[in-house]
Amino acid sequence: GMTAAIFLNNARKGTYVRSMNERPATELSSGGPDASFSGSGAFTHDPVMVNEILADLALKPGATVVDGTLGLAGHSMRFVEAVRPGGTLVGFDWDESMLERARARIGQPEGVQVVLIHDDFRNISASLDKLGLRANGILLDLGLNSAQVDDPERGFSFMKDGPLDMRMDKSKGEPASALLN
Repeated sequence: GMTAAIFLNNARKGTYVRSMNERPATELSSGGPDASFSGSGAFTHDPVMVNEILADLALKPGATVVDGTLGLAGHSMRFVEAVRPGGTLVGFDWDESMLERARARIGQPEGVQVVLIHDDFRNISASLDKLGLRANGILLDLGLNSAQVDDPERGFSFMKDGPLDMRMDKSKGEPASALLN
């Protein structure tokens, strides 16, 4: 069967739904945000609750796992190890810049097929059908991506000046500045 882990993320506390099998949610402290922007323009990333998520997904070599909110690929880096050899990682992100950063971090790991898709996680089912895959596990880490919020070029920062964009997917819609003029 397929197991899904959903993590609702914020800076202080996360709610971790252990699976979609109607077990009660467990609230755990996330220990803080999982990504931060450094002055050098680099992002650091520590995925939250990765051991709990890996335990519940119980991924095995040869499995297909979906990271529906890829971001900086912190969880996916660990998924690659769990499904090796013969497994598949399918990662979704609606932000092309996050997708490229994830692609650089993951690379081309030996013994694992990696498919990264620029799309919203709402389209997981259709994308897996097109690929002829069935997921053994799915992760949705729901919440704001700190790497996007902290980047002054994105227009979300209260701490640093930058263009007023405010789009998570810069390939769609207009920047917020166009709406104000």
